Amino acid sequence: YKAVYCGLCRALSKRYGPLARWLVSYDLTFYTILYASLSKTKPVIVPHRCPYNPIKQKPHLDLFPGIEISCDLTILLMREKCLDNIRDNGFLKSFMWHFPGLLLSVPAKRAVERQKTAAQIITDWGNSQIEIEKKDIDFDAACDPTASAMAGLFSLMGSNEKQERILHRFGYMIGRFIYLCDALEDLQDDAKHNRFNPLLSKSTYNKEKLYALANSALSQAGTSFALLEPQYFSSLLENIVYQGLYSKFDSILKLCPLNAPLIA
Repeated sequence: YKAVYCGLCRALSKRYGPLARWLVSYDLTFYTILYASLSKTKPVIVPHRCPYNPIKQKPHLDLFPGIEISCDLTILLMREKCLDNIRDNGFLKSFMWHFPGLLLSVPAKRAVERQKTAAQIITDWGNSQIEIEKKDIDFDAACDPTASAMAGLFSLMGSNEKQERILHRFGYMIGRFIYLCDALEDLQDDAKHNRFNPLLSKSTYNKEKLYALANSALSQAGTSFALLEPQYFSSLLENIVYQGLYSKFDSILKLCPLNAPLIA
C-alpha cells in the first residue's frame, strides 16, 4: 500500500509539478491499486528516494497508464472540491478556497484535455449535487450523484464490457459508502451552518439505520469485487474491501454524537 501511495505521489510530481505531491490521497491510492490489479502487465515496484525523506530509498509503484489517470483524477476531483467549498461556505471560508482553486486552474485544463470522459462525469456530478441540495430528500436520493459519478469513474478501468459492468456496480456502492461517511463527518458542521445534509432531514437516522446503510453498500461492493478476480494485489484489496472500509466506518461513527438532538 505504501509503495502505491509513494508511487502516486511521485507520479503527481512528474505529471503536474512538485506542489501536486500535497494532493495525494488515500482514495486515489485505492483507485490506483485496483487499476493496477486489473492491468494486463504486472505492476513494477522500484526503489526511489523521496524528497521528504531522501536518506533511504523506498519502494514506489512505477509509472503505468493507470497511475497517470489517477493523477489526472486527483487534479479534477480537487478542483471540484474547491468549487464545492466555495459554494457551500460563507465569504471568509469560501475566500480561502479561491486561492487553491486558482492554482489548480492550469493543471485542471490539462487534466480535462487528457481525461475528457472523466472530466465530464465529475462536472455532471457537481451540477447534480447542486440541484439535489435544493430539495429536502432522504439519503438514498441524496447519495445518487456521488454514487453515479464513482460508478462512471471506476468503469473507466475496465478492459471489456463485462468488467466495465462489474466495476460500475462496485463503484456505485463504494460511492454510496463514501457519501455516507462524508455526511457523517460533516453532520455537526452542516447543522451549525444550516447547510444541506440528508442525515438532517425529516427521516430518522439512528445508529442501527446508519449501520444498515453502510453494511448494505459494503456487502454489495464486496459481491461485485469478488467477480473482478484481480491478478495482482488481491490480498491487499480484499483486506481493504472486506475489513478496512468497515473499520473506517466504525471509527467515523464513534466520533459522531448520535445522542445529540440532530439525529433522532
